[in-house]
Amino acid sequence: MTAPVTLEHGLILIADDDESSREILCDVLGGFGYTILIAEDGRMAMQLAEYHHPDLLLLDVMMPHADGFTVCTFIRSHPVLRQLPIMMITALDDPEARLRGLQLGADDFIPKPFDPLEIQIRVRTIIDLNRYRRLWEERVARERSEAALQLRERELVALQRFIISAATANAATRASLLQEACALIGQVFALPVVARVVLGDGAGESLEGHYDTLAPAAAAIVQPIPILVGGQHVGALELHCGTRALEPGVQRFVHSIAHAVGQALERMTLANRLEQLVVQLEAMVADRTDELRAERDRTRAILEALGEAVVVTDSAGVITYVNPAAVALYEHPEALVGQPWATLQPDFGTTALVAQLTAAPERHEVLHAEAIGRRSDGRPLAVALSVAPLRDPAAPQPLTGFVSVLRDITPLKAAEHLKDQFISNVSHELRTPLSVIALHSGNLDTLYPQLGDPQRRQLIREIRAQVRALNELVTSVLELSRIEAGQGLAPAPRRECDLASLVAAEVTQQQPLLLERGLRVEVDAAAPTLVPGDRVQLRLIIRNLLSNAIKYTPEGGVIRCACTTLVAPDPLWAEEGRPPLPCARVSISDMGIGIAPKHLPFIFDRFYRADPERQVAGVGLGLSIVRELVHLHAGRVAVRSDPDQGSTFWVYLPSLTTEG
Repeated sequence: MTAPVTLEHGLILIADDDESSREILCDVLGGFGYTILIAEDGRMAMQLAEYHHPDLLLLDVMMPHADGFTVCTFIRSHPVLRQLPIMMITALDDPEARLRGLQLGADDFIPKPFDPLEIQIRVRTIIDLNRYRRLWEERVARERSEAALQLRERELVALQRFIISAATANAATRASLLQEACALIGQVFALPVVARVVLGDGAGESLEGHYDTLAPAAAAIVQPIPILVGGQHVGALELHCGTRALEPGVQRFVHSIAHAVGQALERMTLANRLEQLVVQLEAMVADRTDELRAERDRTRAILEALGEAVVVTDSAGVITYVNPAAVALYEHPEALVGQPWATLQPDFGTTALVAQLTAAPERHEVLHAEAIGRRSDGRPLAVALSVAPLRDPAAPQPLTGFVSVLRDITPLKAAEHLKDQFISNVSHELRTPLSVIALHSGNLDTLYPQLGDPQRRQLIREIRAQVRALNELVTSVLELSRIEAGQGLAPAPRRECDLASLVAAEVTQQQPLLLERGLRVEVDAAAPTLVPGDRVQLRLIIRNLLSNAIKYTPEGGVIRCACTTLVAPDPLWAEEGRPPLPCARVSISDMGIGIAPKHLPFIFDRFYRADPERQVAGVGLGLSIVRELVHLHAGRVAVRSDPDQGSTFWVYLPSLTTEG
């Protein structure tokens, strides 16, 4: 048995006596970076949990040696493991069993068979929540420690102030010194205090001070704290503690006060003692100064490390401070301090800020807005600003400047533009087939008796063609959504696939559409072209490229497909990069309208269409899906096209063939 492990992505213990269930769970969760431990029975599950301290326990109910309920009871009663999240997975569809599991402390209860995506989401959620809980507990402990430190700091500050007062006391203020000592203790600890001192200065002078805001209880415990002067007992601070004994910290503090009182009284006769107290005071002031300096440096470090840009300007709009994030945001190679802020944000100038932020000088409002700025090279920069005024009531001009926090929203604006473009394209593409379907179906409904069989079949064929167009549109959107949902996931399992057979299969599947448009496909694939990959994804790559060629090839045209294994460099690689050799190459050429050179760099972008005015169906998703899937297979995609000359797309993938 190995030592416990600490993992970045989490450690999951699967306790299930069913081997197939364990394999499914391992396949579902193994690709997320989790480390999996397997227990085949309840006894092993308890041993592994106690030794490894996993982040999550996936627990079956029916197991040998100890069932899931026994394991759950053991975990919840364990002093270390009782916070371990438990997700019970069972084939039982019994509300009583589910209720019992939840009563014993299970965090979730999922019956078999289960949805792998649901398991992924729930596992990730529970592990994240467990880690957040741990962080919260650490934060609470830290806050308690900070509260204790703050209390200690208040005590030290109060003691410092009292020592300062005591150090300047003289014979005429001895009574007020005692009164202040009592008041200080009473205010800090909410205790009634009485100070009694008899000075042996020849006159036998008796002094007394008290703090009686809180009346002493009738049966209060009186705790005397001696006051010493020159090593002799001259009096005491009497604390009325009620029915509770003083805590050690309170005693130490009160002893310090009593000692300070004795020091002050001794100073009245011993001048040299004053010098010692001054030295102590200077040391305390120096420590406090160091703390303030450290706090200032900490604040500056926070600003320097802050991910959002911070710009501070004076009342005239001249920059006085920028953090590194602001320099990176504007990509400005020169120093920004001393320059007018209007050079960066010309449409959000100081005049407008002053007008809005000085409308009510007594308020410290924050202005939120969006604006367009400029980077150093002149490119536009969309930012979200939060601007707050800097005021100094003691200054002749209360408004001394502005502090602005900026966030780059240029990608957000670009995404909004893409969304608008997508909605426009989809609306256009949906409207035409839906209109045709509605028209033809209406004709069939109202004119059915008057139409002959050829006319009816023609209308039905046209409706089916429009339905096929709608299906292709929805399929493209769903495929892109599925790819985006898989970001960060491990690639699908790689198996040996023959590209030549995949091309032949797709050509066969597209035969009805090819015959309808009078197109012919020539396939050049004499030998198998073997690659490691996912068969479904590779067919989707070929399907999208072939569908593109069918859309743009005129009736009666020819589409050429070729599959080969390369062992020597391809001339295109000077432009597209060099994939490792040997590699497999698939090419699909059409006789279509071609693509202008200005559009070639963008045709693989989502929703981009090089011919938005042409009556060709599509929303610009097919080539984007092709690029994503090719990259997922560690491959490359290239294109060559000329207007009115047709286009050729090449896909390069790692090959399993050793000879060309």
